[in-house]
Amino acid sequence: MRTFLLLLIAFSLSPILKAQSENYPNFINDSTQARYRFEEKVYQSATIPSGTLIEEIDISERDLLKPMEFHRLVCTGINNQSEPYFQAINIKASALEDWMHLPDIQLMSPTGSFGFDSTGQQEYYFPNNASENQTMVEEISYLQQNGFQPIMMFFPSKRDPDIQAAINDGASLQQLPFNAFQLSLNGNVVRIEPNEKKVYRRYLIDSVQYEVNTQYTLYAPYGYVPLWEEEKYYRLDLSHPVTFTKTTTFHNHVIEDLNNLIEKYTDKAHLEVYPNPVEDQFEILLRGIPDAQVSQVQVRDHLGNIIQTYPNPIVSQDIISIDGSAYPNGVLILIVQTQAGLFSQTFTKI
Repeated sequence: MRTFLLLLIAFSLSPILKAQSENYPNFINDSTQARYRFEEKVYQSATIPSGTLIEEIDISERDLLKPMEFHRLVCTGINNQSEPYFQAINIKASALEDWMHLPDIQLMSPTGSFGFDSTGQQEYYFPNNASENQTMVEEISYLQQNGFQPIMMFFPSKRDPDIQAAINDGASLQQLPFNAFQLSLNGNVVRIEPNEKKVYRRYLIDSVQYEVNTQYTLYAPYGYVPLWEEEKYYRLDLSHPVTFTKTTTFHNHVIEDLNNLIEKYTDKAHLEVYPNPVEDQFEILLRGIPDAQVSQVQVRDHLGNIIQTYPNPIVSQDIISIDGSAYPNGVLILIVQTQAGLFSQTFTKI
């Protein structure tokens, strides 16, 4: 059962750290081993059952009927003590009431939860309770054994051990058309569609029924990252439950792995940078990536800030030539956007 629940949770994006912004201070990003940054925009709405009067809605849900909208920069990572941490920069955040607001920066660490304003002034601190500390210990243990990595379940060599473990825990496996398959256990369901890069999850937690659809895209060579997600949930213990729908779009994915902690997969399509380290002119070699698929090349620094963007670059014989003489010295991240997904490579500027 534990393995099956882990599979359900694995496809939920739980941010552990927030991305760096030029307008906000950054407290712990510089002491990190690996991190995955992205931007997300979330919109949540509520649907009342047909024919239901407002007085029939449970009082605990009436205050949640207001549409909510969030825009934030997120990053998940591991610090130098191999501990997971979460930092969130809130660009836009709706509030249920005018007096309620999220801090500009949220930070969760093994110590506790922090809130900061845009100048770095601390607004709150909540130490972890015993349950939260135990959860953090389990997460740290998992990270030390398995490392931090994006989704690998679309690769048979990666997913098969987890699927077998779920079956051993009592889950049933159903093969579906177009290489899709479904795992079911006690009414919980995970359906994976490798061809379409989609995952569907249905699960029940504390009388709340969840249904989640997520679309992924390739981020080579690390795995897959989400493009969009729709989550619907409602309470089964109410006579007139409200259905809440949360739609999330994901943008600007950046993975940094200076110490090679994140597992990579073997694939014919990948990037090479020559020469590396880079002084001025350098070449991006496209290995197995069709020329016509390249729509953008982007260079970012180790904090995720954009150094340079090249829309629709010229590709000649699978090579893109770029002048990097103006780049800052240090480790930089190269991201090539294609129709098939994102391809990333780290290089050094000297």
